Amino acid sequence: MTLVLNSFEPNAPFHVSVQPSLRSDKLIVEWHVRGPLPALEIRAAPQRADKLWLNTVFEVFGRSPNSQAYWETNLSPYGDWNAYRFDAYRIGMREASDVSVVSCEWLERSATQWHFTAQYAIPAHSELELGFAAIIYESMDVSLSWHDKIGPYHFAVRHALDKPDFHAPEGFSVVLSSSTP
Repeated sequence: MTLVLNSFEPNAPFHVSVQPSLRSDKLIVEWHVRGPLPALEIRAAPQRADKLWLNTVFEVFGRSPNSQAYWETNLSPYGDWNAYRFDAYRIGMREASDVSVVSCEWLERSATQWHFTAQYAIPAHSELELGFAAIIYESMDVSLSWHDKIGPYHFAVRHALDKPDFHAPEGFSVVLSSSTP
């Protein structure tokens, strides 16, 4: 299944899509980004890092069906990542110890296309409600503050409000069932 992420901002210069699959305690997401993309140098040792959303980031939100509690993962194109848990909509944010980005394998990294597969370790589920999102800036210069960059462009499968808010319950619009390996 290929899901197109829609830009909240009109005339965004990027196109984003995902191909997710769920295997009990693993979520595998193939990310595709097309557009005028900046050059990247992948870090030799990606690490857990905070506030990744202040730069280009790829996010996954997940919860058990009909639950208010959820988790969020952030993955930088450099490979840095983090995962958080929430008790309900933006309540009780804390680092998640049971959710992580296990790997990020780049398949293509060019001036017009990024294509990579990320594998996430998650608590075992037979079914999840998911939200996929991306925040993309036209510059990857991390020395610039977020308000000095062009963008951000906010992408999601479903934008639930009149402003970009990936945490909104309506954003968990993709239901994925576990498949056998």
